Amino acid sequence: MAFRFVYRNPALAPLFFAVGLGCFGAVGYGIYKLSFDPDVLTQRWVNPTPHNNVRQDQNTKFWSPNREFWASRVGIADPRAAFLAAESAAEKAGSKAVQKVKEISAKVTEGP
Repeated sequence: MAFRFVYRNPALAPLFFAVGLGCFGAVGYGIYKLSFDPDVLTQRWVNPTPHNNVRQDQNTKFWSPNREFWASRVGIADPRAAFLAAESAAEKAGSKAVQKVKEISAKVTEGP
């Protein structure tokens, strides 16, 4: 039925083509984002923190015109290492704040 309508009104063919291509692109981009984006979490039990697996030189954008920026980041130290080292040092020292956080998180996980 739609083909007959386009056959009778050939000037509308580009409109149907453009709208169809736009719908296909929107659905395809949504599927791409759900499948490959580290910010989207679909299966929490598999990997609860997928954003922590992103390297300093890994581009997570769909398209980036500045490829030299990502190439220049190869070999940069992970900035999270300083925070992880400070956290482990505080735990070893028996910090009161760390103990308080563990106490509160234990209460929260126990529930009422």
